[in-house]
Order: sequence, then structure tokens, then C-alpha cells
Amino acid sequence: MRFVLDCDDVLADFIGGLGEAYNQKYGTQHNPDDFGPDPTHWKELLSSEGIVRMYDLFNNGEYARNMKPVLGSIETVEYLHAAGDEIFVATSRNGLPLDITPKWLEQTYGPVFQDVFYAKLTSDDDRPTKGEICQRLNADLAVDDLARHAKDISSRGIPCLLYDQRWNRDYSGNGLVTRVVGHEGIRKYVEKMRMKK
Repeated sequence: MRFVLDCDDVLADFIGGLGEAYNQKYGTQHNPDDFGPDPTHWKELLSSEGIVRMYDLFNNGEYARNMKPVLGSIETVEYLHAAGDEIFVATSRNGLPLDITPKWLEQTYGPVFQDVFYAKLTSDDDRPTKGEICQRLNADLAVDDLARHAKDISSRGIPCLLYDQRWNRDYSGNGLVTRVVGHEGIRKYVEKMRMKK
């Protein structure tokens, strides 16, 4: 089977890592999980100067080299790899040096990913959407934490697991989008897929 996994907050603890790096660098005590994937979340927590600092930290990318994997993600990747599945990563990261993501993935999970694709983040971005990437790969299933990506992927007839995060709880999904809690939820869903084949 062919799977397309999102990187940030599905494989990499991006938000937690960014929040921790901000606290360490600037001596603050924000709850790292209060930050969100969208800079509008930062405005709720930080002053104008703090937002500038956060963008500098984000664009520097140094924190991204030391991110922790999301709890259970190593077991999920090992499970898929052991079954002989093809595993791809589609990320809408921008601003970071492009070499950081594949190096971190290989260092954390080993050489198990077929490829890493960089997807559109904003409307003026000329990269393909995650849905377009999944369609080109003829993916059997995708996993993402952002509802807009799940909608795009499912609009192309590809099932997508919406990895439960506080920023996507207002999305109720559709027939091809299924919310899962944690990596155990991903593995259980895949197990059911395999039984149906």
C-alpha cells in the first residue's frame, strides 16, 4: 500500500518544539502547546516584538534539527515499513532550509521514506497542493493535521486521516476524512484497511 504522511505534528513535534525553542532562547515560560500551526495563534500569546522573534526563530530552522518525534510515530512508521508499504512525506513547510526535513526524517526514522514532497502553503505558492501530490502518487491513504489539507486530499477521492489536534477540532469531516486520535488510531485504521483488501 502507498501512504502519504504529513511531517509537522504528525511525525515531528513541530509546534511543541517551536514553543520550547522560543522559551529557551528568550527566557519565557509559555506553554509550548499553546502555539499553533498558524501565526494567528502567535498573536494571541506574543507581543509585536515576540512575533518578530518567533518568525526569526522559525525561519532560522535550527530548532527543527532537534525536534522530537510525535509520540507513537516511530512505531507507526516501523509498522508500515515492516509490512512493505511505500511511505512518502508531504509537507507544506516553507521558510526552512530544504535539507533540514529529509535529514531529520532519516536521522529519526531511518531510510524508510520513498521521497519528501513540499506542498503549497499559501495561495501565491506555486508548489502543488497535498491533494495533487497524493493524486500523482496514487496514494491509498494520507494523514494530516490540518483540515484544509484533509479536505483537498479527500476532494480527489483519496481517504485522509485527520490527526486530532486542538486546531482541527472544529472540522467534522466528510465521508473520506476520518479523525484519529494518536498514532495508535492510525495503526488501527490501517489494520482495518488491510482486512478489507
